[in-house]
Amino acid sequence: MNFLQRLLRYAVGLSIGCLIVYMMFPDRDWLAWTPSKTLIRQVNTFPLQLTDSIASQLRADRTLPARVLHARTFGRPDFSRSDTRATPKRYLISNGDIQLTVTIEQDTVIRLVGVE
Repeated sequence: MNFLQRLLRYAVGLSIGCLIVYMMFPDRDWLAWTPSKTLIRQVNTFPLQLTDSIASQLRADRTLPARVLHARTFGRPDFSRSDTRATPKRYLISNGDIQLTVTIEQDTVIRLVGVE
């Protein structure tokens, strides 16, 4: 058996194995381990604390709370503009026309410090 036949059999077996695993676990989120998904899950898991200026902005604008919730749930973190080494860690999460600035203290305290 030459190398190409072995490679072909390996590829066929790997494909069948992946298909069987996917069929056994269809509702599993296969990309949950990525840093962006982990951060969004962490932001959604713990209660969000608001600064006084953000609370007044949310009271003044009726559509802003829904947009903040949508960005909090479906936003994309911008790690290039975030400061992950600072204490507390500061992340920028954007979704369409809204950008949230969130700080994470002690891995459980999530504070919304900016909305643009």
